[in-house]
Amino acid sequence: MVALILDTLKFASRLEAAGVAPAQAQAQTQALVELFDANLGDVALRRDVEALGVALRAEMREMNQALRIEMQDMAAELRTEMHEIEAKLHAEIHAVEAKLRDELAALESRLGAKMDVRFAIVDKRFVAIDARFAAIDARFAAIDMRFADIEGRLRLLQWMLGVIVAGVGALVLKAYF
Repeated sequence: MVALILDTLKFASRLEAAGVAPAQAQAQTQALVELFDANLGDVALRRDVEALGVALRAEMREMNQALRIEMQDMAAELRTEMHEIEAKLHAEIHAVEAKLRDELAALESRLGAKMDVRFAIVDKRFVAIDARFAAIDARFAAIDMRFADIEGRLRLLQWMLGVIVAGVGALVLKAYF
């Protein structure tokens, strides 16, 4: 509580010197004292404010320490949760990878089977084409044999024609000489 030192006699004397009636000066002085008592009763002194500041600083240090501990605990909990989430994600990723590998293997197997069927069909077609080429080769061989036969006959005809021309020429020469 603030103790305000007010010289009431001096204050009342000043009011009287200023022309205020003595009863009125005393009443105003008394009213002023009551006003100060009523309004300044809860006013804090410097030492009260300093003591409060010291107490507040101590309380703030305690709160700061408590907050740091709480933040460290929360950080540890968050790290733990993050590790758990990371482990779950790794497990899910491995599961998805395994599933993808299985699906790819199944797809590869189905694709391989389809490719084998297609290659078998193509191989059959090639066998048929090879058979047709073999037949064509046989026909060409027969044609080659015919040409060889015709060529042999033409040589024979050439030889025979040469003999005939030589015989006719010999007869003509004999007839004239």
